[in-house]
Amino acid sequence: MWRMRRRSFSLFELAHLPKQVKIMSFLMFVYFLGWGISMPFLPIYMKEILGSYTKVGLITGLLYFLGIIWNIVLGSISDKVSRKKMIALTLFLYLPMGPIILMLKNFFDFVLYQLYHSFTASSIWISSESFVRAHSPKRKTSESMGLFDMSWITSVVIGAALSGFLFLKFGFLIFLSISFFAGLALLISTTIKDKKGKGLLSSTKEVIVREKVVKGGVFEFLKNRELLKLSIFSFFLLFSFGCLDMLIPLFSKSLHATPVETGLLFALFFLPRVSEGYFSILADKYGKKQILIKGLVACFVFFTLLFLFNGLLFLFIFTFLLSLFGISVVLPPIMGRTTELIPKKKMGKMVGVVKSFSALSTGLSPIVAGIIGDVFGLRYVFLLGSVITLCLIFWSVKLKI
Repeated sequence: MWRMRRRSFSLFELAHLPKQVKIMSFLMFVYFLGWGISMPFLPIYMKEILGSYTKVGLITGLLYFLGIIWNIVLGSISDKVSRKKMIALTLFLYLPMGPIILMLKNFFDFVLYQLYHSFTASSIWISSESFVRAHSPKRKTSESMGLFDMSWITSVVIGAALSGFLFLKFGFLIFLSISFFAGLALLISTTIKDKKGKGLLSSTKEVIVREKVVKGGVFEFLKNRELLKLSIFSFFLLFSFGCLDMLIPLFSKSLHATPVETGLLFALFFLPRVSEGYFSILADKYGKKQILIKGLVACFVFFTLLFLFNGLLFLFIFTFLLSLFGISVVLPPIMGRTTELIPKKKMGKMVGVVKSFSALSTGLSPIVAGIIGDVFGLRYVFLLGSVITLCLIFWSVKLKI
């Protein structure tokens, strides 16, 4: 265990962050309520239409693969234009999302949907994250990102806890909540303040034609050796649990869980990650490496237990503990160190490249999980997570963080 000084940690420290960081965090809280309600049942909806875990994994992964280029381009654009306008435009594009999902009928429909969704998802993440990082004091980066993440995770927990009860009454019409809460977030976006920036069209042309941003952004990323090594480590870390949002609802369905149980299971899985703000403070004060290693050990233990013990009760218990002592612990030191390694003047561009690198991992994860689910069974995905995190434990000892 790390040595604790005589100092208390609470939301009080996070409350002293800049006003714009808090407004953006609240905006994401509202926006994610719709996704919190919908996320537990999207994989089940896809499985009912597409038929196999492999196809569900392919469509899920496609969102991240399509976002790879979007992340790089939009990241550089966000450095030049007003992030406020970029966020507002993205939220406007989210307004028809619920009805679009309900109209999907086959694999090709889902491909077109993910093409649209990948742009909006990349845009909202890049613009909001770069906004928070740019408005964060240099020594408070982990706390700022901790509050940002805590806000949207809390929203997902609340939405997921309600989702099962709403599903019993409305069925898949709950997807309309995505559009509703995106509209509310759009109204909130009018209150944030940011640089005026250049015009969107002129900035897009400048980024793509003059700066050759895809090539230039990647080149700058590759030159930053410390950031590159950390990103490779993060690649495997994200691969180990990048499929869990898809896997947990599908696994619960295979165990004959009720809609209420599925929603509560998803909420319980996300609940411990509200504590990421707390762990981000600890990571800054007591050493990122120590906390990272302890979190990886917990990931290995609970992935292994999820593979060995089958049943809905075990799924409830071990996914909760995996999230509490594993995922919630390992992400803050990685995110905090990543922010420290990125020059502020190139925040949007570099965040975009890093997000694209992460998207490659997060895109591969559900595809591999879907194939494993069809060939061996869904529980064997947990075994893969166990093997990967065991390797990362030994790697993290030599990792500079």
